[in-house]
Amino acid sequence: MGAGRVLARREEARKAVAYAECLAMLERVLQLWDKVPDAAERIGADHVSVLEDAANAADLAGEFDRGIKLTTAALKEVEAAAGERDTARWAALLEQRGRMLYHVARPGFIEDLRAAVDALQPTRRPSCAPGPCPRWATTCASPPPWTRPARRRWSPCPSRAPSATPSRRPRR
Repeated sequence: MGAGRVLARREEARKAVAYAECLAMLERVLQLWDKVPDAAERIGADHVSVLEDAANAADLAGEFDRGIKLTTAALKEVEAAAGERDTARWAALLEQRGRMLYHVARPGFIEDLRAAVDALQPTRRPSCAPGPCPRWATTCASPPPWTRPARRRWSPCPSRAPSATPSRRPRR
């Protein structure tokens, strides 16, 4: 079965919500990758994209161990890429691996998630002290909503509390 036919079947499996079959097809593409000349041009995707798709399929199929291996392989390729690293892609892969590590209760998920957040934050000026940049404090006058205490919708007010004796309305 050729790589093009495998990818066509992968797309059909994805549309049918058959994530395990989709994962199997993508792993077959990855096995054949080195054997097919000009594989990226033939299927219209680079090796990292196929690894990302396979890791997504593994995540959706609940195959977290396989997904962690695929995501780690994709991260290594993104890090080894010549030139400037695609920070958004790298952070998305770290976030995905962190979630999968969390699902299988393995250590390292917090570090992956923190590294993903740090990669997407704007660079700090050298004059900034460790921690958030002081300019951030001036742009946000109030703290984020998740740090504020929750408001009560109803609080008993003594002046509005129901009295023990029923009130009488004037008759008309």
